[in-house]
Amino acid sequence: MRTIKLLALVCSTCLITSIALAETNYISDQLEVTLRSGKSTGHSIIRMLRSGTPVEVLEQDKDSGYSLVRALGKEGWVLTRYLMKGPVPRDQLAEAEKKLAELELQNRKMKTAMQDTLQVTNNQELRKVVTRFSLHASVVAVVTCSGSILSPRR
Repeated sequence: MRTIKLLALVCSTCLITSIALAETNYISDQLEVTLRSGKSTGHSIIRMLRSGTPVEVLEQDKDSGYSLVRALGKEGWVLTRYLMKGPVPRDQLAEAEKKLAELELQNRKMKTAMQDTLQVTNNQELRKVVTRFSLHASVVAVVTCSGSILSPRR
């Protein structure tokens, strides 16, 4: 009986430990690809190319799955499956975030300019209304005064 309790304790401890260690992680997009002297892993590595490095494709060998490229002043072979037509998503995201920040700044400037213009326009309209009101009040005052002078007294 004592052995069963000890075994149960050990099993529950292992289960709790493995649950505590279970966490989500991600594979890095910071990869390096080998630039080789030939079309196989048996050839020597000339250098490592980081993801996002621009390369000029000089030749493709569909049978071996390798492409001859020029990168960073060196020529060599890389696996064709690692080549993309455009920049890596990480670089595209950085460029999009930069553009977004620029557009948000431009938008804030335009909003401020629009508010300033609206305020000036409102002030001009207010001046026109006040001027019209003043003129109207002056006319009413003149007519009132004129009417009292010209009207016969009773």
